[in-house]
Amino acid sequence: MVEILSLLEHSECLDVEIFGLWGMPGIGKTSLAREVFEILVPQYDLCYFLQDFHLEFEMKGLWQLRDDFFSKIFGEETLSLDASDTKLSFMRDRFHNKRILVVLDDVSNARDAEAVLGGFGWFSKGHTIILTSRKKQVLVQCKAKELYEIQKLCEFESFRLCKQYLNEESEVISELISCSSGIPLVLKALVSSVSKRHINSVKEHLWFLLENSPSLIEGAFRRSFDGLDENEKNIFLDIACFFRGVDMDHVVQILDACG
Repeated sequence: MVEILSLLEHSECLDVEIFGLWGMPGIGKTSLAREVFEILVPQYDLCYFLQDFHLEFEMKGLWQLRDDFFSKIFGEETLSLDASDTKLSFMRDRFHNKRILVVLDDVSNARDAEAVLGGFGWFSKGHTIILTSRKKQVLVQCKAKELYEIQKLCEFESFRLCKQYLNEESEVISELISCSSGIPLVLKALVSSVSKRHINSVKEHLWFLLENSPSLIEGAFRRSFDGLDENEKNIFLDIACFFRGVDMDHVVQILDACG
C-alpha cells in the first residue's frame, strides 16, 4: 500500500496518469485497488470503480457498461450515448476542469477497457486511471505509465493475516502459511476452513483441502486458465502434468524446441 500510494503521489506525468497493478490470481489486486480508491476519493470530483471488469463485460456487454460509466460521470441515472456523443474534443471540454478517478479491476483485454471508457484520448491532466490485470502485457497495451507487480505475502505478513481469523498454536499457523505459498486468497480460504470446524489433524485436513480445493480458490484460478489462448493452455498443462519441480531453464528449452 505504501509503495503504491507513493507511486501515485510522486507521478509527474504531464498527460493522463494511467497506473497498472498486476499479479497472479488471489494475490490481492482487487483488495489493494479498492483500498487505494477509498483513500484517493476525497481528492477527486468524479470517481468510478468497476470490480470484476472482465466478468461484467461478458455478462453485460460493451454498450451496457459504457452507458453505466458515462451515466456515472455525467451524473445522470440513465444515459445512452453513441460514438458522436463521445468525441475527444467534446469530452475534453466537458471534463477538463474536473478531477476524475477511474478504477477498472481485472482487465483481460485492453481494447475492451478502452472501448468502455470511450478511449483514453479524452482523459487529461488531473485525471487518473488505475487498472488491475493478471497480465502485464494488457497494462502495457493500455499505455500505463507506471506498472506495479503485487508480490506474495512474506512469512510475517502471512502470520498477521492468520492471527486476524485464527487463535491456534504456532505449529498450525506454520502449516497454513506453508500450504498457502504467500497467496492471500488461498490463506484466507484455508484459515476459514480450519476455524469453522473441530479437526483432529490439521495437517491431514490441509492435505485434503489441497486435493479438493475450496470453490473460492478453484474459481479464481479457473477464470485465469480460461482466459488463456489454446497454445498457452497447452503449455500450462504440459508444465503442470510433466514438469513440476523441474529446472525452469530446462523446461523453457524443451518447450522452445516444440515451438
